[in-house]
Amino acid sequence: MADSAIRRAAGRGGITRRPERGMPNTIARLSVPLKSGGTIDIERHGDGTTTLNHNGRRINLTDQHINDLPGDLVIADDWDSGDSEDYPGFGRLTKVTSGYRIDFENGGSAHLTRRELTKLSQAIERAPSAQRVETGYGPLDVFANDPNKATIRHLGDDGRPVEVTFTASALGRILAAYGELLDDIDIDLDEGTRRPTYSKTVSTNVGRVRVEITGTGNGSGPDDTILIVPTKGYDWGMAISGPNSRAWYDAMAGVREYLNW
Repeated sequence: MADSAIRRAAGRGGITRRPERGMPNTIARLSVPLKSGGTIDIERHGDGTTTLNHNGRRINLTDQHINDLPGDLVIADDWDSGDSEDYPGFGRLTKVTSGYRIDFENGGSAHLTRRELTKLSQAIERAPSAQRVETGYGPLDVFANDPNKATIRHLGDDGRPVEVTFTASALGRILAAYGELLDDIDIDLDEGTRRPTYSKTVSTNVGRVRVEITGTGNGSGPDDTILIVPTKGYDWGMAISGPNSRAWYDAMAGVREYLNW
């Protein structure tokens, strides 16, 4: 993956390379800028944990926080001024004349408008859609910092992370092609005519992409592999071994579900 190729691909609006080597600890960061100053950042990490960061202070969000807070924060819109609610491990939310105040468990506080509280709710709800999965050929991140696009991150051959961003329609075509190939394999298995390799090519916002399955397609064979690669150049590419195919597919499909595509 030559730097010049990455720059050419970036011109199509979909591919970038990060400067550091190795996968970052943080998969994705969703920032909520505050009118009162600063931001509240919701970060999803490679180990599956989620944190809220504000003014240098960090709170670990539990699975219960992620399940409950988005709905609870939206309901606060119906509160009267002065109403408040405590959320163990998170802090206290109070409705004030100018909007809302959050007194965090760690001692910090923030003032938010109604719109900012809604954005915070959405960021917390979307955090689990960012996932890191093992492909058998290295880690792969799937996440969406933009509600209309999904990004895939993997290590390039120089050890630096490469990111390719797909539109909703492009990701949908890739997953549909994968599903069609599995159907083709099932039909050929029934007829006893299975081929060594099955492939389809689809158009995406980053150019033509080949989706290829080698082996049985169900992960049972030692050489089972899924390849998703550009038809021209080597700007990026996904390779998934058969035993990891389910986790990979769930992560890809999961980000679409969280984005309501």
